[in-house]
Amino acid sequence: MLHRVHAFLAAEQPAEPLATPLRELAAVIGRLETYGARQEQHHRSTQSYTTLLKEKARRLREDHLKPITMAAHSTWRPDSDEAEALAQAVKLPKNRTDYQQLVLAARGVATSAEARQAQLAGAGLEPDFIPALRSATDDLVAAIAVRSGELLRRVAATQGITNEARRGLVIVRLLNALMRRSLRSDPARLAEWASVIRRPARPEPVVETLPTPVVPGGAPAQAA
Repeated sequence: MLHRVHAFLAAEQPAEPLATPLRELAAVIGRLETYGARQEQHHRSTQSYTTLLKEKARRLREDHLKPITMAAHSTWRPDSDEAEALAQAVKLPKNRTDYQQLVLAARGVATSAEARQAQLAGAGLEPDFIPALRSATDDLVAAIAVRSGELLRRVAATQGITNEARRGLVIVRLLNALMRRSLRSDPARLAEWASVIRRPARPEPVVETLPTPVVPGGAPAQAA
């Protein structure tokens, strides 16, 4: 609707008092287009990092945590203290997209396995399996942080669109008042103007949600 109003009035090359709000409307439209492009860019980036997160989480589970669990099972009896300690640490979240809990589980496994590194390495694990586990965990944390940043920027762009759209409607209301007064003696043009400013049905609002960030080396951060 903002584009229609601007196009209709710009073709008239109006003088004051219409010219100033019309220029403001053009600026609003320009900012809306900028925010729209940013929103799309960060949406695509968020999707890309979501795919990357799934792959990094899968690798952490399959390439690092599961081999450690299997090595523990082949080294100690299920009822031994060592096996119980690792079992407590390796409580992976059932939800495979709960990346924060997966990070906590991986760090718990690394801490528990460190005191039993020699025995686990003797069960067939690589000598550097603990540094490799921690590196894979850090990679997942880094990807979570990047995706969270992209999502924040997408939310900011969405808010920018909302703010500018509201500003545009305020300007249109002013233009409408001026145009109705100007065209009150021209019913045909007034009807044409009324069709230009007619607003479409309002869509359902889109609510952006943010993931809980992971504090490096600790539990998910608590909201303020």
